[in-house]
Amino acid sequence: MSDKDKIKELYQTVLDVAFEMIVLIDSSFNIIDINISTIDNLGYKDKSDLFNKHIKTIIGDNHFDTFIEKLNTNHPIPTELIIYNKTKNKIPVLFKSTKVDHLDEIEYMISFMDLRDIKQKERIVQEQSLYASMGFMMDEIAHQWKQPLGTISILSSEIELNLDMDTEITKDDLRECSKNIQLQIEHLTETIDEFRKFFRKTDKKQPHNISKMLYYVVGLLQNRLNKNNVKVSIECDAELMLNIISIEFKHIVINLINNSIDAFIENNIKSRNINIKVIKEKEDILFIFSDNAGGIDTKIIHHIFDFNITTKQKGTGVGLYMVKQIIDKNNAKIEVLNSDCGVDFKIIFKN
Repeated sequence: MSDKDKIKELYQTVLDVAFEMIVLIDSSFNIIDINISTIDNLGYKDKSDLFNKHIKTIIGDNHFDTFIEKLNTNHPIPTELIIYNKTKNKIPVLFKSTKVDHLDEIEYMISFMDLRDIKQKERIVQEQSLYASMGFMMDEIAHQWKQPLGTISILSSEIELNLDMDTEITKDDLRECSKNIQLQIEHLTETIDEFRKFFRKTDKKQPHNISKMLYYVVGLLQNRLNKNNVKVSIECDAELMLNIISIEFKHIVINLINNSIDAFIENNIKSRNINIKVIKEKEDILFIFSDNAGGIDTKIIHHIFDFNITTKQKGTGVGLYMVKQIIDKNNAKIEVLNSDCGVDFKIIFKN
């Protein structure tokens, strides 16, 4: 057996023992060879189903340009991509390639790591985070409803008391009472409408006013902030816009504020301040969130965005993990540093 045949045999062995899907293509992007994992994951009977087929058979037209761009990168890093199985169902994968020399017609070796299980776990975590937020929001709504419901109850009792005491009630009295009740009902309706809007699902990014989103979140959390004597200051240009899914940005801010409140309580901080600053730097948006809640333990600060890592005694480790997932999804970057008296989160959004 020649040295070249030995190399080919070694290549075939490596291909077939790999867990990832591996595809070999020539300079015209035609498939020369695939491994067993590719056959199994894409639902083909054997290798002959894909031999000499264009790589678009797997990649599809929509993602081919991205594929070629990454393929021509000298030092490619793993990139998320969508490929298609035999029945044209989408499969999310992590894609990486390397140029092959000295093996006849083979030009590139491509590996695809199936992300379906990982994506499913991410969806479960996202749903858990959403349900936790819904529970928190329901508590906020219950509190915000107490005052208007109490006012309606007082107005109703006042009418009933006057009737029981045969006190004269004029039409103007009834109109005034009806007007007050209507105002309270409108407040109740606005509150529930805001709740519905907050959890309305959308997958489309749109330009949103950052200042309005920040004040919206602070308004939602005002009861908890007041109850725990936490002051929030916001420094942001009133006209600054960010292209993002609104609910995702709000989830980031809610998680950061709630974490600070929890830290203020656990560390028994007396003067409690949160500062939010948003700056435009060229085409980027720099979001800086700071508090004076005592900072994060240096033993875990570098793992604070990992799943199940928490600074709280009864925490789940989901909140900041979800923040990181949203950040990554939006091609943004986040870093966390301890300051003299608390913690600084810095997020850079590519706008």
